[in-house]
Amino acid sequence: MSNYFDLLARKKDMAFKADPIFPKSISQSLFPFQRRCLEYLLQVGRGAAFLDTGLGKTIIQTEWARHIPGDVLIIAPLAVAYQTIEEAEKLIGLPIRYSKDGSVEGKVTITNYERVENFDTNRFAGVVLDESSILKGMNSKTKDMLCDLFTWTPYRLACTATPAPNDYKELGNHSEFLGIMNTNEMLTRWFVHDSANTADWRLKGHAVQSFWEWVASWAACVSKPSDLGYSDDGYNLPPLNIKTHKIETDTKTAFEEGLLFDMPEVNATSLHKKKRESLEDRCDFVAGLVNSNDQPWIVWCESNDESEMLARMIPDAVEVRGSNTPDQKEERLMAFTHGKARVIISKASICGFGMNWQHCNDIAFASISYSYEQFYQAVRRSWRFGQKKPVNVHVVIADAEVQVWRTIERKSTDHDTMKDHMKHAIFSNAKESEVKVDYNPQTQGSLPAWMR
Repeated sequence: MSNYFDLLARKKDMAFKADPIFPKSISQSLFPFQRRCLEYLLQVGRGAAFLDTGLGKTIIQTEWARHIPGDVLIIAPLAVAYQTIEEAEKLIGLPIRYSKDGSVEGKVTITNYERVENFDTNRFAGVVLDESSILKGMNSKTKDMLCDLFTWTPYRLACTATPAPNDYKELGNHSEFLGIMNTNEMLTRWFVHDSANTADWRLKGHAVQSFWEWVASWAACVSKPSDLGYSDDGYNLPPLNIKTHKIETDTKTAFEEGLLFDMPEVNATSLHKKKRESLEDRCDFVAGLVNSNDQPWIVWCESNDESEMLARMIPDAVEVRGSNTPDQKEERLMAFTHGKARVIISKASICGFGMNWQHCNDIAFASISYSYEQFYQAVRRSWRFGQKKPVNVHVVIADAEVQVWRTIERKSTDHDTMKDHMKHAIFSNAKESEVKVDYNPQTQGSLPAWMR
């Protein structure tokens, strides 16, 4: 019998993959709930800070880096590096050097995801992934590259507000990067294939509690300070006003095809066609909004044509495009951040992550995609803790994009449900999670009449 219990003990998953660190002193600049998160993450050694936007992931990750016994590399999106350096120096007095060529001077170095392959990663005792949702995608080349580069790094920290927007698999990618459990093993233990679509995974009903306890054994999941029992004073968000503007497209084509009205097909070909037809009208509408006042604006678009046209229509805007060099992107992002440019135009996939733009409370989307994460993150550049004014979001869409917008709204509800589950998975020190899951049936089983 003792051998059986030994077997069960070996099947426990612990998040302690590196020697725990118990700091003697922590910067007084951290709020109490941030201190608790930091202490937990230092003790697990390899963990994740799933904190909502504005809760202080930057100060937590830089203070975490200060306590790691050895050199630390922080990897961040473009231009976020400068914000991190400024905040670390101002709040905790930690000097961080920005390196683009792989050179290392000092304890803490910061670089970008585009430049991480320039470094000899074996020299670092710790690594921080800022905006770690970049790990998404089971077969993502970026995820595979990061996992390979830091296989032997003792201390690892992943930070993001959107670890798994409606897709549990992305939690597995974080676990895999941290060296806790690979994604396929996670799916096998707690999930089943959806009967309607075998590409989708559904959390087993009786495994919900066990799964979130496992997540809580390596991640700090916090939506607001009250999740940990602290006051939300100063962390109550102002109102968010979302208004949609539908641009009607020409029905002439439908008439020519013998139809009484345009059929709302929802596929990539028809959607792109309708977007092209409404391009000028949508951009003209957005430019009218932005040019109607002298306040800062963030303008999000989906295509280069939209970006180029909007840049012509809004004279005092800076445009950030994928074809820009990293230095050009950083220069333009910082121009808007420091108020040297009134308006910024870009795609959420380029600079919708990590930036702190609470100085702006007006946002316009010239079009949208099916990516809820990009929409959420783009809005959260302004609507985040520290914002003092109501945030106004204008979503300008072609009539063919109505179905896309409804999908975004549904995903928003799903995301809120997932965050509610994560909120109840409050972490604790020395947390364990059993791989063996107790079966607790929710309904009483019975035999069919013909078998009785």
